[in-house]
Parts: sequence; C-alpha cells; structure tokens
Amino acid sequence: MITRLAQVGYDYVIGYLEGGFEAWQRPVRKQTGSNRSAPKKLATLLQKHKNLQVLDVRKESEFFSEHMLHAENAPLDFLNDSMVKVDKNQPCYVHCAGGYRSMIFASALRAGL
Repeated sequence: MITRLAQVGYDYVIGYLEGGFEAWQRPVRKQTGSNRSAPKKLATLLQKHKNLQVLDVRKESEFFSEHMLHAENAPLDFLNDSMVKVDKNQPCYVHCAGGYRSMIFASALRAGL
C-alpha cells in the first residue's frame, strides 16, 4: 500500500491499519462508498449549478497542463492543505487522471481528515 500511495505522490505515510481490512470490518462501523459520476452527468450538473464544488487532486503541474473548467486544484500530495479547500456543507466532486488519487481523497473526506 505504501508503494501504491507513493506512486500517486503521497509519500508521508504515518500509520496503517493493523490487521488490514478484516480489522476494519470487525467493529460495528458503517462502511461508506463513493458515487461515481459519468463525465456527461457532471457536465450537465455544472451547467445547472455553476458553483458546484469540483476538486482536481492531481499534482499542480498536471492541473496547469489541462483541467476541467470550474475545477480547483487540491493536490493529494498536500492532503492536509487541500482538505481546507473543501466546503463540507455541500457535495464535493473529486477528479484525477485514473481514479486512484480521487478515491484516496474521497476516503480521507469520509474519515473527516
């Protein structure tokens, strides 16, 4: 897992879940998921709601190379700083190139980091 996180730019791992996913399932804890939105659906939502919160969690250089209109750069490799950009009172759409970084970011959002 540390290798996978390093591949997406998150190099400062401060811990791990002892016992793996099985340990996560043991306590009475609700597991949550993330909803995926197809690009066309998100485009339609952006047309209706201009202030929709869209975060692009790719590195700054990737973001400036090209990015979605209305997206704000919130790089995963600066997770703590990027979390400050999230308005927790409204839905948040998270985008990256392949899906790994956006899922990590979404997981951190759900965990309340």
